[in-house]
Amino acid sequence: MDEKPVYVTRKGLKAAQEQLHRLKARLRELAGLVAAEQASWDPLEGGDRLSAVRQDLSTTEARIATLEALLADAQVIPASRSTTTAAIGSSVTVADRATGEVNAYTLVVPLDSDPEAGCISYLSPVGQGLLGKHVGEEAAIEVPAGLIKLRVTAVSPVAAGAPGESPRGKGSEGRPRSRRTRALCVREG
Repeated sequence: MDEKPVYVTRKGLKAAQEQLHRLKARLRELAGLVAAEQASWDPLEGGDRLSAVRQDLSTTEARIATLEALLADAQVIPASRSTTTAAIGSSVTVADRATGEVNAYTLVVPLDSDPEAGCISYLSPVGQGLLGKHVGEEAAIEVPAGLIKLRVTAVSPVAAGAPGESPRGKGSEGRPRSRRTRALCVREG
């Protein structure tokens, strides 16, 4: 079966591998708890504790399966080095045409998305609207709050493996991001 690649950064790949390792250790721990609960189970006391451990076991197994599928299709993308075109791994400074507000966003893969820190997924509405835009171009982007027009004022590469090292959570003047701007950077559904 031909699956689409899941784009990740080196940092995101390492984080997913570490999380998978922790979850597998937790799975072994939970399996031991289930065995202990089953051995000491008293029908007169009910199975609430055993049910809770089994639910935790099921949730952990599902998360492991999700991470294993992601890692099986993972493709590490190189960091963008462009200073003229917005790409995955670029820090993109934009000016909102309606408000004049200036913000910097780092376009990242979904695994590294952190809108509060200014790291938006390239699959989010704003990320898709900015991807491929050149300095000076305008993007008309449909977001939950309505249509916004952003003009790209600067593009710069971000240090390899360090998405979000550009103005984290702040506009270009160092001010905290507005609630409206944060609302535009929601993760893709």
